This record gives sequence, structure tokens and C-alpha cells, in this order.
Amino acid sequence: MDDTRAANPEQKQNRRDGDRPRALLGATLVYGPDLLTVDCTIRDRSDRGVRIELPTMVLLPERFWMIEHRLAVAHEAKLVWRRGNLVGLELLARRGLDSKTDPNLRRLRRIWMEKAPRAAFD
Repeated sequence: MDDTRAANPEQKQNRRDGDRPRALLGATLVYGPDLLTVDCTIRDRSDRGVRIELPTMVLLPERFWMIEHRLAVAHEAKLVWRRGNLVGLELLARRGLDSKTDPNLRRLRRIWMEKAPRAAFD
């Protein structure tokens, strides 16, 4: 069995439990009782988490929401690591924002509607 990833020490160090396809997706972090927001970019993702890039240094709580603009989805997220403006998040739960039925998500849906690309509504 030929595993070229394991043969290269540099790739072996960066290997994770699953593939981490690169992404360049818009997202918004939402946190605090006043639902503060900060836009970010999803750089890559795995089954369990994402690596995001923040535009500036922002103090984040341990848990918050991450809204993916294009997918109309809010994830409960947990801060796992941070290196400058790059942040690793564990995604704990996923909630659809395209439905108006869940009253607990109305405020998150409103934020998504303000940030989402217009194509999401067509």
C-alpha cells in the first residue's frame, strides 16, 4: 500500500482525521446577549470543524453561532484554537435558517437575511 501523504513528513504533520477541503465562503459569527456580529471567511472545513479567518483581532467567547451565508445554516460553534486572525472551530450542531417556523432562530435568521447573497432568496 503506497501512502504518499505519510511518506512526506511535512504533510504527515498536518494530517487530520479527515480531509479538509479548502473553502472560501462568507460567514458571520454571532455572540453575546446583544448578538454582536463579526464577518469572517471559512478557509477550510472537515466533518467536525472549520478554520476561519477574521478580518481583525476579535475577542471571542468559548461558544457562539456561526452563520454560513450561502447555505442558510447556523452552527453552534466552539472555539478550539487560535493563531492570530486564524481560528479553529468545532461545529457542535447545525440549524437551518431557511424556515420561518422556529421562533428561537428568528434573530439569527434576520442576521442571515441581512448578510446573505441575494441569490439565496431567488
